[in-house]
Amino acid sequence: MGEQENWKPLGGYEVTLDVYAEPAPQIRCRNASGRELKKLPPALKKEDAVLELAALGDWLADHAADARTRVETWMARSLPVPAALVRAVWSDPYWQRALRYAVVAPYSDSDFGRAGLLTGIGPDDALHVVSPEGEFTLADPLLAFPHPVLLDPRGSGRLDQWLDLLDTYGGEQHIEQLHRTVWVRPDATPGHRDPKRYGIAAFRDGDYSNGARFERVITPHGGRISGETAHFSVPVAGRAYGMQLDLRYQGPESPVSVNHCYWDGARDRTGLGAYDTVPRVAWSEGFRVLAEIYDQHDDPYNGASARTPMPADSTAAYQEFLVACAAYAATGPAPADPPAPPVERAADGQLLRQGAVLSAQDAADDGQEPLTARRYACGWFDDGHRLVRLVTARAGLAEDVVASALGLTPEGADGDVVGRVHKEPRGFLARVCTAHPGLAREAMALLTPLRKCAELAPAKPGRAADQFTKAATKATGHCPALLPYALDEAVRVVAGAGSAAMARPLFTAARAAERGLGGPVDDDARQALMEEFVGLGAVTVKELTAHRQEVAARISDAQGTACYRSLVLAWCRSGRELPDAFAAELTRGAGGALPADDTHTEILEALLRGGAMDKCAPAVWDAWQPVLRRLLAEDPEAVVPALLKTVSVARGKTAAKISQAAGAWLTYLQDVGVLQRLTGESEPLPLADTHRWLTRFLHGYAEMALPVAGLDGVLAAIAGRTRTAGGTRDPWEGTRRRGARIGQVGLRLDLAVALVRAGMPLAEPEGTGWRRMHLVEWIADHGTDEVAVLLDEPVFRERILNELTLPAREDLHFAGGRHELAVFPQAAARLVECAPLREWATALLEGQVRRLGEGARDALPAFQELIQHVEPFVLGGAAEPFAAAVRTALDTDLAQVLAQTVATRCADTTHKTEGDEDAGAACPVQRLTGERAGELLASVGEELRALCASDFDKAPAQRIGRYLKLDDPRLQELLESLVERHLPGLSDHWCRRRFDGALTSVIACEVWQRSLRIPAQALEG
Repeated sequence: MGEQENWKPLGGYEVTLDVYAEPAPQIRCRNASGRELKKLPPALKKEDAVLELAALGDWLADHAADARTRVETWMARSLPVPAALVRAVWSDPYWQRALRYAVVAPYSDSDFGRAGLLTGIGPDDALHVVSPEGEFTLADPLLAFPHPVLLDPRGSGRLDQWLDLLDTYGGEQHIEQLHRTVWVRPDATPGHRDPKRYGIAAFRDGDYSNGARFERVITPHGGRISGETAHFSVPVAGRAYGMQLDLRYQGPESPVSVNHCYWDGARDRTGLGAYDTVPRVAWSEGFRVLAEIYDQHDDPYNGASARTPMPADSTAAYQEFLVACAAYAATGPAPADPPAPPVERAADGQLLRQGAVLSAQDAADDGQEPLTARRYACGWFDDGHRLVRLVTARAGLAEDVVASALGLTPEGADGDVVGRVHKEPRGFLARVCTAHPGLAREAMALLTPLRKCAELAPAKPGRAADQFTKAATKATGHCPALLPYALDEAVRVVAGAGSAAMARPLFTAARAAERGLGGPVDDDARQALMEEFVGLGAVTVKELTAHRQEVAARISDAQGTACYRSLVLAWCRSGRELPDAFAAELTRGAGGALPADDTHTEILEALLRGGAMDKCAPAVWDAWQPVLRRLLAEDPEAVVPALLKTVSVARGKTAAKISQAAGAWLTYLQDVGVLQRLTGESEPLPLADTHRWLTRFLHGYAEMALPVAGLDGVLAAIAGRTRTAGGTRDPWEGTRRRGARIGQVGLRLDLAVALVRAGMPLAEPEGTGWRRMHLVEWIADHGTDEVAVLLDEPVFRERILNELTLPAREDLHFAGGRHELAVFPQAAARLVECAPLREWATALLEGQVRRLGEGARDALPAFQELIQHVEPFVLGGAAEPFAAAVRTALDTDLAQVLAQTVATRCADTTHKTEGDEDAGAACPVQRLTGERAGELLASVGEELRALCASDFDKAPAQRIGRYLKLDDPRLQELLESLVERHLPGLSDHWCRRRFDGALTSVIACEVWQRSLRIPAQALEG
């Protein structure tokens, strides 16, 4: 309690408001004898006087929290604050509590050599500070509240000196500054085996049991998930530093694996100073977020996903990271290349948008406005204390209305201007009291349900929105004009908690309540509200379009377009994902090219960076061309990379339309001067970037039909640059095509031919032998012209021939393999028409015939290999060039094949004749002749034949070949009967297994052979 106690009699008790209580003002009560009670009697809780004190106490608590939050924001973001502001608020006990003993320094002091603890303000308005070096005063116009990492950049213990000084003065900081956990930026990266591949692994393996819980943890820190990456933006000194966290994220109900962290500008940098592109404050604040994420993980895998034992907490984990970095730095690694560029002071507008307050002067543009300090007398304060509210000049009168309703007395008419700030939407009470001063008390009554909504929204935003809607509807029954304002404030609360989806119904309900009231529309206020809620994500694209149409119908098309453009700009600045509709919608009604003004320029840059121009038609790109030219002239290095990731869309889905769009896009790039940088005609882009663009271009127009206007020249120019640099291109990049089956990806041979004819040096990276061209499918659809060209290229020849060759399996119990040409018989016919392929096939079949003629142990695999290569030509009606091989395959005596295979393998393996003559001679398999094998095959019954050859009842496209299950009881029973009858005495296990496998395969091959004789005879006829 302060020096002045102001007790008020009430119902036999006395009550007062202790405005100095911490953490928030409290209502105190004492009885008639003067004894203070621990609790407020229930009979007094609903008294008007107590309710008024409670409202004032809650409002003062919010004021105190706002003062503390503002100072911490200035500190955490390294933002400037006018000394005049500090002097103006010093008489406020809540501001003084937040500011006293905070470390301050002149904003111009880059090394903070004149930093000190703020202890007071003297009669001369100078700020009295004390540092480890002594006491002094500051009279600088702009101040900074240094982040603790700037007071001790290398973690050398200097913060301890400041803490000792604080203890010496018996002070206590009410903001988290000197006691804030600092995450020191290391001097070098850790020594990874492949440092460019890995990010920062300090908090790796901090996994979560489900995605919903992970989202609840990152949302309060501004995190958003896109794909399998969590994105964060760390605002510091007017700039935003992007940070990404790689995840294994499969949705809200699946576990989340947390992997490496990356900083924009530091990715792929290694060595000394690799992290210098990230300011120390941004680094510390970013890792403050990551540490909290790590400390809240619940390890759904019980550590099984971690490669090494996990540290106990974030501090231990980060210490391990620092040790690894220091160890690598001690080895003397090379400095990171290129060196980190110097960070220039951000523009005033950038600083103001992050929450800075700059020196008072006339606002430089429409986005700034004066900030005033308004003083109010309060009967509960000690003498000399005043309540000081920092509000913009346009919200001053509304603030006076609120203060008067709470029993505070305004001092001065307009307040003192203490600086300038970014123009922000007015708060809930200010909006209500500006439009409806008489509803101030009713509006303050809604603060309690709004606080409850704010408490519930982070965990259960939907329930928070529903509960507040019901409470607000009930509370505003007698004053419906207040309901839209209340719902709008709930939108801010719920969207601010990270659930824009749950805030959208509140926004819709607020607009419905507004329409229900009728009356005139304040267009400026409506537009400001829409811009604010667009930034929060509470407005959909559909509602933006509806707003444009409503304004156009009520005022004019030009006004509707201007409003829509302003809302799109707000969306772009919000950092939300940008929809594809904006670019086209902004050109609607423009009547030609868009003017290259600042607004269009900022919008286009955001659309390009956000990938929101990918689905724009050529007409849309033409309309944006003046704006794009300005961007390319002002900052080409920032715009060109984004433009190279983009293509225009075709007006139709046919190959001709797509080809037309591809040619038009090349022309467009040439018109704006970007294509010349790709081809090397002017300011050549890095060759790696050029090839990445070519890959994206070919992929973006994957369904185009060649030729494409201008493409051959572009390919030739890039090929020339590649040859000059001694480089090569992977022929698969950008030339893949979808196959007939799901997951099937082949090669577009016409694009590969275009690369070859352009003189592009081609080479496949190591480890890509698994790639398939799906050549047969291409031949079936397009013929063999491209194949004939590619056969002359070493990078393709071996792969083509290997893909057309199907080696037979050596397993004796496998049967039914089929060549892919048998699925596309028309491809076999086209292959024969290509002389190089026909010659290759002839040589292949002749070699297989020779192998079959050699017989012995490989007779059965040799036959299967021959027949599976002959089959496609027979089915495709193209067997004539290979008549000898076809006759061999169809006339081969399979009884001889069976006898040679099993007898030779018995002699070569189980019963070697050398040294074991008696055993070999005794084995019935070695005595099996072709004649006896023929008798055996002739005695095979229909049931056994059906079991062995069931795969041949299907068309070749469905026949995949299979291993016969020799341990099937029925199959074993049938085979046993044949063995007893034709090979009595066969007792060796391995000989029997080989015989069973060979016999079942030969039975299947008989059916296979027979099925091909009919079409073969038809061809001969």
